[in-house]
Amino acid sequence: MDCLESDVFVVGGGLAGAMTTFLLMEEGVSVTWIVNDRIHTSTRAGAGVMNPVTSRNFTLSWRFRELLEEALSVYRSLERKAQMPLLHRSILLRSLPTPAEENGWCIRLADPAYAEFMSEPVQGQDLPFLKGVRSLGVIDPVWRVDMQAVVEAVRLLCPAVVVGHIDKDRKLTVNGALLDIPGNKSLVLATGAGREMADGLGLPLRPFKGESLIISSPDLPEDRIIYHDLKVVPLGSARFWVGPSDPRDSSLDGPTPGARSDLIHRFESMFDVRYTVQSHEAGVRPASVRRRPFAGRIPGSANDWVINGLGTKGASLAPFAARSLVQALLGKAPPDPELTWPWPEQPSKS
Repeated sequence: MDCLESDVFVVGGGLAGAMTTFLLMEEGVSVTWIVNDRIHTSTRAGAGVMNPVTSRNFTLSWRFRELLEEALSVYRSLERKAQMPLLHRSILLRSLPTPAEENGWCIRLADPAYAEFMSEPVQGQDLPFLKGVRSLGVIDPVWRVDMQAVVEAVRLLCPAVVVGHIDKDRKLTVNGALLDIPGNKSLVLATGAGREMADGLGLPLRPFKGESLIISSPDLPEDRIIYHDLKVVPLGSARFWVGPSDPRDSSLDGPTPGARSDLIHRFESMFDVRYTVQSHEAGVRPASVRRRPFAGRIPGSANDWVINGLGTKGASLAPFAARSLVQALLGKAPPDPELTWPWPEQPSKS
């Protein structure tokens, strides 16, 4: 097949595979992108929000300024080439339900590193549909990445996209034909939380399933992301992403009735709006135990590479991790030590 003439093969049809494929193309490398047609993926189920301040302790995300600079550069470049809107700037209103959380928020404001993104809490009178709100912290800017559109844009631009499956021996199955990927070609595994990744490579992954709803509502604001127990993220045209829910039975591949009920109950407990559920999404996020992605050569392999472990912050991590991998693969820069596996030995505490 003609695809076997490519210099690099990228396996995985999600955001990590899309970013790696696009950046290789930007470098003028001939690449074949091997995808599958799975419906339930973390790219489909996620909101794609790039938020600088996360967790209950209002922590600045790891290397966020670097991540944001790279992400905006890559997504804007892809927007121009594909002529598709991919990036959407917004603000995030985060509910602060207790005095302790309000106090913690205000303490962060005293740190210039946080004050760049955070503002004084505001009251909730302008959002009368919110139930039980005490005050709202403001995070600005926040960006939403249309992750499904990113994947589609790269599929449109990449001249060699094949639907297939590859095994650990570099055997590629396409349309029932079994093909060998030559050993002198580079192979990048961007296959997410698949069991074969954890078992085959020994990556310390901690996959977890998330579910979300897509709703329509005439009452919710389309210029703000609201985090009030659940995240409500505007998608345009009066459509909103609502989630996540972590289902009790994560062994089921697709959406579960229990998670749907949980999302509806929590949403109606916090939001007094008219709405209609349009769809129910589910996907397994490939998080790592250290909350850092992997992007580099597979130990002991000459031409095998991996990008994985993006977790819940894939929208902001994927361009940065993919850039690091591509630069290392092409010999233009050393691998980022914080992204390589195995991790360096930590100094023992005496």
